[in-house]
Amino acid sequence: MSGIEIYLPWLGLAVGVLALLMRERGERAPASYVGLLVPLVCALAAWIGARFVPSGLHTAMNFVVFGALAGAVVQFASMTLRTSAKGALLSAFGLAAFAVGMRFFGGVPDSSARFAGLLVGVASACVPLGAGRRSHPGLESLVALFSLGIVAQMTQFGYRDLVQRSQVWLGLVGIVVFGLFLAVQWATKEKRAWIAPTAAIIGIAALSWGLFSMYLGERRLAIISLVGVAAVIVTAWLVPRGKASAGIWGVAALLWLGLTTYAFSTAYGLGMAAAGFTAVCTVFLLDRRDLLPAVSLLLGLAFYRLFRENNPTVVQAFDIGQHYAMIGFVIGVVTLVGLTDALMVRRNSSETSSGVARALAVLMSLVVIVIASVFFGSKGAIGVIVGLGIAPFLTRLTAKATAWSVVGAIALQGAALAVYGPISDNVTLDRSGKTLILVWSAAVVLALLAGVWLVDRRAKNSA
Repeated sequence: MSGIEIYLPWLGLAVGVLALLMRERGERAPASYVGLLVPLVCALAAWIGARFVPSGLHTAMNFVVFGALAGAVVQFASMTLRTSAKGALLSAFGLAAFAVGMRFFGGVPDSSARFAGLLVGVASACVPLGAGRRSHPGLESLVALFSLGIVAQMTQFGYRDLVQRSQVWLGLVGIVVFGLFLAVQWATKEKRAWIAPTAAIIGIAALSWGLFSMYLGERRLAIISLVGVAAVIVTAWLVPRGKASAGIWGVAALLWLGLTTYAFSTAYGLGMAAAGFTAVCTVFLLDRRDLLPAVSLLLGLAFYRLFRENNPTVVQAFDIGQHYAMIGFVIGVVTLVGLTDALMVRRNSSETSSGVARALAVLMSLVVIVIASVFFGSKGAIGVIVGLGIAPFLTRLTAKATAWSVVGAIALQGAALAVYGPISDNVTLDRSGKTLILVWSAAVVLALLAGVWLVDRRAKNSA
């Protein structure tokens, strides 16, 4: 690595930390920090569990600890300092660039396990505090980490000569573009609102072309990334802010599935990841987080490709005729729909009760996904991954979901990727073993459901 590639990750860290200091007048700090207990408990449980699991899962769980603690620190700082929405956005991409640049994901053994563990850990800090809020550091940071990380992961499969360079410069693209966005917006003082996003879109298009075509020598990736930017602009034109009809969302889905097919046919999984990264940047720059469920169709299928690359011995395609595949698909969709509904409910209760109920819902969802990924084998795991990738878009059709459904999908997909390989390599289950797991997992899920019910009932009685 050259000197500049060594220092760039630290630039991302500096940007991420300094951006937390950006504040806007009139913003209030959250009433309670109780949600921070969730990542701390998650970190403790993962640290203990890492001592009793196979080596591959041990790596993932150690990164769950790291991600949970890091996420908790960032969330605590953003709440205490009352970081503005723009500051949270810039901080998210700076910190994600630092993580990618420090090679947590690329060029190291078990890097996909580290990636998956980090997603689960960061999500544990984001979801309990940010669910239901339109703009929050948790949403931006996890989506930025996800989009950057998939690209860095995909460079390991057939593009190993790009690993060291791409993972650093991808982060730089995000930082520069968002810095440009903030600078132009400040200069115009928001009197001409169209100037800032227009300048930022031109900036990300130019930087993406420079990164993929000129620096990495992959012109096809540059073209794909530009198409990703254009797809977001068209979707923003199709889908009005607020409530849109199911028919309009259906047209948007066809657009994104077409982009996914084009990206895959051109550069396989890395092409899908490149389009997803620039699409995520453009969504945030246009301040259209409501479009993330549409982009999640592309990101979810890119994650499915990542799962296949990490488990090359499993079935080569999602087979709808497979019984376990369909069960896994339904479990993935239903679990995320239920989790989104639980997170979005506005309870007439204290912040503590709401935080505990949301934490139990997240934990229950993780248990269901982990058990399903192991219990139903490779077919079921693939079905779960595909179902989770599509579910955010389906929840958006209900007009109840927000961009936070994408965050839940990211966390659950990370859990499925982290546990499948190590468990399947070390555990062989016969019929009696599967029955025993099914009984115990059902008991755990019922216990968690009872916990949510008790919390809600106590909150209603005290209201």
